[in-house]
Amino acid sequence: MGSVLKRVRERQFSAVRVAWGQAALLALACLLAGSSSAAADQAPAPRVGTDAQSDQALAPRVVTDILPRGPWVSEEDWADRLVVALGLSPAAGPNSPPAALFALLCPQPAQTEEVPPAAPVRLAPGATSAAVDLTVPEAGLYAVAVQGHGLQQWRAGGRNAGEIDPHLERPGFAPELLPLPAGVQTLQASLDPGSTATRVTLERYRQLCIEPRDGWSAGKPLRFGDKARTLVRALGLESRLPIEGPPQTIEGETFHALPGQASVTDEPLSSRTSGGAWVRADRDGAELRWDVRIDEPGVVTLLARVHGAASQIWSIGNTGPRAVRPGAGAAAWVWTEIATVPLGAGMQTLRVQLRQGAGVDVLRVLKRRDGDQDYLAVLDAIGVEEGGADELVDASAASANLANPVVRTLVAGFLQRLAMPGPDDLTLIQNQQERLYTRPLSPLLPAEM
Repeated sequence: MGSVLKRVRERQFSAVRVAWGQAALLALACLLAGSSSAAADQAPAPRVGTDAQSDQALAPRVVTDILPRGPWVSEEDWADRLVVALGLSPAAGPNSPPAALFALLCPQPAQTEEVPPAAPVRLAPGATSAAVDLTVPEAGLYAVAVQGHGLQQWRAGGRNAGEIDPHLERPGFAPELLPLPAGVQTLQASLDPGSTATRVTLERYRQLCIEPRDGWSAGKPLRFGDKARTLVRALGLESRLPIEGPPQTIEGETFHALPGQASVTDEPLSSRTSGGAWVRADRDGAELRWDVRIDEPGVVTLLARVHGAASQIWSIGNTGPRAVRPGAGAAAWVWTEIATVPLGAGMQTLRVQLRQGAGVDVLRVLKRRDGDQDYLAVLDAIGVEEGGADELVDASAASANLANPVVRTLVAGFLQRLAMPGPDDLTLIQNQQERLYTRPLSPLLPAEM
């Protein structure tokens, strides 16, 4: 009996050992399969210029909760999205070719002296409305300029250009730019009683330039670095790029002006001046100039310590005029940001037009660092997630950017940031001077940014 029980126990123990062995082999197989799957998930993302670029099954690394997949976004597709988001689509029209989209975001400099479209305005006695047909030579942004007298509103292309107040001695510019397609456009005016208009002109606005690092290229996949660069420029956030190197300081009293425009004074205000003296405008509309040395092309911020609460009109190089309103605090001295704008290397002319009694103490020029990583960092600071600078952008990442609430809010004010000086502002005297750089890269930023 004892020997029988012994054989039964031996058979049971042998069966248990076989079962344990089979279970161990099965667990090892599952572990190896899981490791292979995990390794596949962690394969590196394709980068521009690699053989993996054509593998549409792998998506670039994007800092989001869910890994997006292709297809990749081309530069012309991103340009089309920007044109729509920025309110430029009325000028583009349906099915615009890539070159037309690129020209809207970064128009080429005029090859010859431009003759803007203009026409006389024929008003019947006592009339308060008018309509004028003008032929627009190319699609783009245009400013409405009117010769005449008195308050009036102009519109074209379904958009209001804002209130204009021309005077007999100078034309008035509408504060809002109009995106217009090429072809015949009807400009409509509504005039206050007693106001007149004798001639209307459409001035091409070429100061805008939003483009990738190496310019736009049809058919080229979009990199995250170039997407960040164009988006920061469109949002008007270049003043958030990091400062590089010491500032350049220019004393206000080193100005140039025609006789009778302004003078140097040491009259004390509420606080000391930088060099013990400052320049004061001796008449309304006094125009002052300073020479600004730019050693290397790039993005710079212009700051001024100013006196006077009335609006001031500033401009540098070939950029358009910008109205800066220092506010009530400028009854003494206040630091004001004039603009953040890309400039070419060389000597640039900084100009301002002031009301009588207003003044400038000192100017500062800050060089901004503008590499791809700097633009990515600006977007990251406002909560816009991106991938590596050289990684390719897929459609879901591009859509997510433009759907971001912060981006949508800033994009909505794009055309307002490009606004011309309004009827309550001085009008900058436009002086012909040699163009010192070929293409400005972005609009002037508002002083409060």
